[in-house]
Amino acid sequence: VFPKLRNLHSLALDCIQVSDKMCQAISRMTFLIELELNNCFILNLNFMMHLFDLEQLMLYDDGICNEFLGNLARNCLNLVSLYFHSPDNDAISDIGLEYLEKLQRLEKLTIVGQRRISDYAFARFPQIRELWCINCENVQDRGLIRLLEIAPKLSYLLLPGTKVTKALLVAANRITKVRQNGITLRVVVDHSLIAEWTAEDQTSSLLSVEPDGNAVNE
Repeated sequence: VFPKLRNLHSLALDCIQVSDKMCQAISRMTFLIELELNNCFILNLNFMMHLFDLEQLMLYDDGICNEFLGNLARNCLNLVSLYFHSPDNDAISDIGLEYLEKLQRLEKLTIVGQRRISDYAFARFPQIRELWCINCENVQDRGLIRLLEIAPKLSYLLLPGTKVTKALLVAANRITKVRQNGITLRVVVDHSLIAEWTAEDQTSSLLSVEPDGNAVNE
């Protein structure tokens, strides 16, 4: 069936074994804009390097690694939204994130459960509008504060399960207070951090600080 579907714009596969023949067929879908592969068994992810028009990629796979992200950034330059989640919590490091700097159109980045990434690489994405960084335990304040300073269109920062502190919220308040574009920044953090943030702390009308759970599934 797949070889006959070359004009597809969107494809989602969930919990199936993707054979080499299927991978070859998908690689020929040159009009594909959205691809979602959720917990599929795939021997080699490099078939998607031929999908030059791909704009949205959601990937849950144990084949995700720094090298894969490097290949992706060199070939899929039109990516606007990228979600990746590997069952291997050590699969990606800052090196992998640095490769993504080539994706000049990237507006939404979602990373789940990676222990080897830090906050420093995020300062490479001035065009980003949404950053979802979930259960990445070595992500702290400094790199994210720098991101806030260089990304004026950033509107959503989801950070549960990280090591960000009140210092990030203070910086977000300061930076959004002088924003000229009217874009509100929503910051979602752990409940323990919400307990430290008071109404007196927030003086920016363009900042919304929210507890994890309110916005994760939107």
